[in-house]
Amino acid sequence: NALVKREVFSGVDPQRILWTNSGTAALALALRSAAEGCGRPGGEVLLPAYTCPDVLSACLWAGLKPRLLDLAADTPWMDLAAVEAAAGSDTAAIVAINFMGIRERLPALSALADGVGAVLVEDSAQYFPETAAALSADFTVVSFGKGKPVSTLGGGALLVKGCGQKLPVLPVPRRTSLVPILQRLVYNAVIAPQIYGGLVRLPGLGIGATRYQPLLEVSGMDDMRCAWLAGNVEYWCHREQPAVSQLSAGILLLRDQGVIDLARLCPGTRLLRYPLLLPDESVTARAEQRLLAAGLGASRLYRRILPELTGVPGESLVCQGELPVARAFASRLLTLPVHSGVRARDVYAMLHIIRDGLH
Repeated sequence: NALVKREVFSGVDPQRILWTNSGTAALALALRSAAEGCGRPGGEVLLPAYTCPDVLSACLWAGLKPRLLDLAADTPWMDLAAVEAAAGSDTAAIVAINFMGIRERLPALSALADGVGAVLVEDSAQYFPETAAALSADFTVVSFGKGKPVSTLGGGALLVKGCGQKLPVLPVPRRTSLVPILQRLVYNAVIAPQIYGGLVRLPGLGIGATRYQPLLEVSGMDDMRCAWLAGNVEYWCHREQPAVSQLSAGILLLRDQGVIDLARLCPGTRLLRYPLLLPDESVTARAEQRLLAAGLGASRLYRRILPELTGVPGESLVCQGELPVARAFASRLLTLPVHSGVRARDVYAMLHIIRDGLH
């Protein structure tokens, strides 16, 4: 598997890569290393109030205090003024989230981190860095979990910018090869739009619901998933995304009706899903319901900011202000599929449903 791993991140020294059992584990190790490196164990981590709760799980595993910041208007990015106001002598790390392929403003965040002696960590769980040039943060975290750009239904990687950083040796779990194979078969069957859409609408199952779960295991990546990596990377980096350009052209006609095309913040990037902001929560909810009923695979993602998600230990969080922009973002976000199975007629149907819901 050493040769396979070398092919995954071309041009990156293998000594600067740590292979883990999950992206959350990789982020947890990055944050712990960041805090130790800057001499601030138990310090604060600055992160956006709207993000995956696994980011919070990683912070708490590392023994750090999450400080939640508001977003800049109509973007998935943290408000730079809020970052500057919150950063200080107790800040161990700033977490920059790559949202669906829309990258944070790393130069600006790096300057703010350097200014207070903190470390910049890029969470790239929703994007796959295709070249070594894309690795510009002190630590970059990649996930190979369910629904990720390069998925093996589990596993992750931590990439370190500096050559002097010593990475821990992690135990590799011994698991029967049947486990990941069965996971793959079941997952591929369930994610078919018609099946998934039906499961989401069934009461009591909680399919698609976002809940906080603590990080319980930090270990290495198992051999079976390692063996799948190179082929999955090749597929992701070379597959076409005609749905992206088709959606972009169609959404351009909806700008005057309050639809914000978030993909235009980072044109030309390979997207995990196509993110939009609709005028308000009621419009977003109706659009999602109709799209799912049509088998078109829409998702509102997390739906709420971190303090409002089920199971989140609120006593562990510090909120920087009331977080109104992040709360509005969470309520208005709608994401659309752009995978290879999305056809031109699917794009037309998605745009038609969204347009009708605006009237």
